[in-house]
Amino acid sequence: MNKLNFIDEEFLVLERPDIRQECNIKSDEQMEKYLIFYNVYSNLLVQYMIKKYDLLEYDKRLEDRKELFGEVSNEDKDMYQYLSNGYLKYFYIRNNIYVERFNKKQLDYLWNIYKTDDYTLTYQNEKFVEDTYKDIILEIPNGQVINISYGPDNGKFYKPSNSIIIGVRYNQFSNELGDTFSNFSSALGQINLLTSILEYGVEEKIGIPFNVIIYDEFSVHCKKKVSQKKS
Repeated sequence: MNKLNFIDEEFLVLERPDIRQECNIKSDEQMEKYLIFYNVYSNLLVQYMIKKYDLLEYDKRLEDRKELFGEVSNEDKDMYQYLSNGYLKYFYIRNNIYVERFNKKQLDYLWNIYKTDDYTLTYQNEKFVEDTYKDIILEIPNGQVINISYGPDNGKFYKPSNSIIIGVRYNQFSNELGDTFSNFSSALGQINLLTSILEYGVEEKIGIPFNVIIYDEFSVHCKKKVSQKKS
């Protein structure tokens, strides 16, 4: 498999604007290391989730109907979809990765992967993700499950904080069949059905909340904002 895209600080702060203060990051060198750990773990996590939940199968179902489901360009993707781009065209992991929760031994493990530049999901790497992901990506403050937003302040984006969150997004304005209300409704109906099948099928197996959220250009912070800021 190909190595994933890596994000920089400007992309990360679109989602976590106070990251330096929250994690007591006092130098650019510390920030660089935080990003390395974030990117390496994200790479492993996406591969793990693909394997565990058959995400490629669901992704391909949309790709097979690309006349209805155009792919979002890299510049229009948010951080989460951009990080998953090496493997998936539509689905992506929407949970945040909290690097500050890793212990030193775990950070050393990730650093070694970075130095060897081998991001293959080996048995050891798969076990590492299996043993850590619930502590690293789920949000359970003081041991309590609350509803938090994984997007704008809208009810559809609020999910239990102990959920695995999968995002899905396609280009609604690249419909090869024509931008008619009928085609728009057909695409929306099909993707709603597909995400429901994925959501309920997985949650029955894993015993913890598993939620799929459909995003559009109005509910994400896209990479284009970073490019515009730099220009």
